[in-house]
Amino acid sequence: MKAAIWVSLILSLILCGCGIEPEDREFVTAVGFDKGYKVYVLTAEGNSGEDTNEKNKFVSEGNGESIAVALEDVSAKCPGKLFFGHTSLCIVDISGFSDKTVVNEIVDFMEKDTGVSRRVIVMASDDPAAVMEGKKAEKDVSEFIGEYYRSHKDVKPVELDKLCIALREGGNILIPLINAENDSFDIEGGVLMSEGIAVRKLSKEEMRQVSWLNDDGGTGNINIQTKNGPCFVRFSKKDIDVEPERIIIRLSTEDGIENLSEEVLDICSEKIEKEALSGIKILADEGCDLIKMKRSFEKNGIILTGKADLSNVDVDVCLNM
Repeated sequence: MKAAIWVSLILSLILCGCGIEPEDREFVTAVGFDKGYKVYVLTAEGNSGEDTNEKNKFVSEGNGESIAVALEDVSAKCPGKLFFGHTSLCIVDISGFSDKTVVNEIVDFMEKDTGVSRRVIVMASDDPAAVMEGKKAEKDVSEFIGEYYRSHKDVKPVELDKLCIALREGGNILIPLINAENDSFDIEGGVLMSEGIAVRKLSKEEMRQVSWLNDDGGTGNINIQTKNGPCFVRFSKKDIDVEPERIIIRLSTEDGIENLSEEVLDICSEKIEKEALSGIKILADEGCDLIKMKRSFEKNGIILTGKADLSNVDVDVCLNM
């Protein structure tokens, strides 16, 4: 038992940099997990204002038969000790979310071995290496994502804490998809996870459809076409009530619903209802339970108003919260 404790302590010192002087640490701002147990770490020294067309030279790669071995490999290649206390982003290859063993191993690593914050943002990618090495306007991916969510208040990121809750309760969760292309980052689509594994890759349109049913604190927005031209409506609050045969989506805007014309309200309601019904079909096709989608984000107990049968459910949109 004592030997096991010492091994655990030594591993923690290696990974966390505990007891290491700050100048001897490698401050990891983002970590990526690729297929075949490849691990990438992006360190803070990567923010050096180099030519934006050059790949980030401070992304290090490790390989192994497990995440722990791959981390030891990447740690050996870095001049300092890896420190994950400042990590804000985790990128996982989309295939990794399809393997529950891999998902659990990643979560175990993030929770137990490194002391990573429970607020670290989790995203999926078709090519984690390209994302980790990418830059946009001199910003690496961790800086880009931080700025993205600060400027998109109507969209909520998936944090490690939410993923852990979904895994523990067996619920559903939507993981946003990020890719890098042409010196830029693209956040479109996502992955629908159910019972701890990915069950479907979602297009941008499908992600939007299911998002109306996602009670994660996000509020959403919508583009519509009126007789006077295009109109963009950003919502400030969203609430979802689940009844046995219908789902009620309640929305409000910062400026007040009363300031929107009847035409805009009618078009918004009709479009959101149509999108939400398409989202329900996606969930039903994958055997997902809407209630668990809601449960995934309940932190102070589970409060439900009923259970919807997704094979026979209607949607009402109320723009008068």
